[in-house]
Amino acid sequence: MKFGSEKGTAVLGGPTRVNVYLVGGVQQNLTRLNEIDKNSNITTNQTLLMIEEINKTYNMTDQSVFIYQPYGNTWLNILNQKGTPPTRRRSTSTVINQKGIIYIFGGRSQADTGSPIFICYNDLFTFDTTLVSWNKLTLTMLLHLEATPFQ
Repeated sequence: MKFGSEKGTAVLGGPTRVNVYLVGGVQQNLTRLNEIDKNSNITTNQTLLMIEEINKTYNMTDQSVFIYQPYGNTWLNILNQKGTPPTRRRSTSTVINQKGIIYIFGGRSQADTGSPIFICYNDLFTFDTTLVSWNKLTLTMLLHLEATPFQ
């Protein structure tokens, strides 16, 4: 990855059943962070300046899901996604079924995810790894899912 990631969740699966999907979290520009860390012009008396500079290294992408492909040993951005992804969040509960559909529940947003306020989410999204599409599930959809065996 071009940046560090923290507080996201990862699941194994997808169409080939060998990819790792990293969902949400906070992405940080590690190159810029190292530059700040090595900057001798910032003294300990300038702690607020350093914190401001470090905060600028977060959320280096709007991407919500990344794929790690073990055969190519590479991380990929997922292009041409359909639907509307959830707002940037971290600390979600995430699972994937045998059909390659990722279920993403809840999570939270706060300063490190770019939100000016603390928000806890109580919603459920799916990401279909085959169709590369997002869907926010409603109560009607959940009742339909409950009647269908989880595969």
